[in-house]
Amino acid sequence: MALGIGTFQENYGQDMAIFHSKLQWGSVLAFLVFLFACPLFCSDRILTILTMMGISVISVHGLNILTGYCGQISIGHAGFMAVGGYTSAILCAKLGVPSGWLSPVVPWPPV
Repeated sequence: MALGIGTFQENYGQDMAIFHSKLQWGSVLAFLVFLFACPLFCSDRILTILTMMGISVISVHGLNILTGYCGQISIGHAGFMAVGGYTSAILCAKLGVPSGWLSPVVPWPPV
C-alpha cells in the first residue's frame, strides 16, 4: 500500500536509476544551463570560488564512493589532489600552458 510519501521502486532497475522523476530531470537540466551560462554573467572572483567548490565536490564524491560503497579506506585522495595541483602549477609556470586551460585566470586572492 503506497502512502504517497516519497517514491516507491518496484524492482532493482528502478532502484538503481539515476533520475526517478521528471522533477529530477528538470532540476539537472536547469543546473546544467546555469553552469554553462555562469561565465557570461559572473565575475572572475565568483568563477574562481565556484571552480574551487567544484574541485572539492568532485574529490569528496570520489572519497564517498570509495569509502561508502566499497568500504575501503583511502589516504591517497589528498595525494592525488596535491599531484594535480602541482602539475597544473608546473604546466603554467615553467611550460607556458595558458592558465585558462587548467584553472581560472584570476590570481588568488583577487586584488
